Amino acid sequence: MDEISINYTRARQSMVENQLLPGGVREARLCKIMGDIPREAYLPDELRPLAYMDKDISLACGALLAPLTFALLAELAAVQENELVLDIACATGYSTAVLAALGNTVVGLEENADLTAQASQTLASQNIDNAVIVNGNHAEGQAAQSPYDVIFINGFVPKIHPKLSDQMAENGRLVCITQDKGALCGVCLTRQKGGISRHIAFERTAPLVAGFMTETGFSF
Repeated sequence: MDEISINYTRARQSMVENQLLPGGVREARLCKIMGDIPREAYLPDELRPLAYMDKDISLACGALLAPLTFALLAELAAVQENELVLDIACATGYSTAVLAALGNTVVGLEENADLTAQASQTLASQNIDNAVIVNGNHAEGQAAQSPYDVIFINGFVPKIHPKLSDQMAENGRLVCITQDKGALCGVCLTRQKGGISRHIAFERTAPLVAGFMTETGFSF
């Protein structure tokens, strides 16, 4: 596919109309934001033609979640305009950009130093000033800025490190893809009155998030 021939504005609208809405995404504000933010700007030149396809995009390290998978998780997180968000495995920063438009402030966490630098540069070039990208261990989170109203994990995780769950605010939510009864599903954990409840919302696959493969923690 020749990038020169792609109308990215039209591709974004098509993504909303032909992927998000038929896939069950109903949050109008989220659809508007994803229809406005240039997903292609967060990809290297050779991958930009894939920006709006219904597929996960593998990067040198990490991945960019398929639009529908990302949107379903973002809708599940129900980010409010006054909330602080931790965006784990943010890769090139696309997820951070969308979450920054939904919430108040976003801390993007990325283990790979090259992706950390790339995400910071792209967010700056897109004039996003309510987000910061930090380099660190995905599974341990970023305790310095906690507690978070929302912890958003970009992909599949089999277990959650206790250090990460401890960073959830009261009424805070953690969303990710995990395994339930043999299927990969979108899940929302909510902290209330010292306990954590779990809600399985939809079935959807996603790549394993780096750093979670061998970490000990509690299973879903």
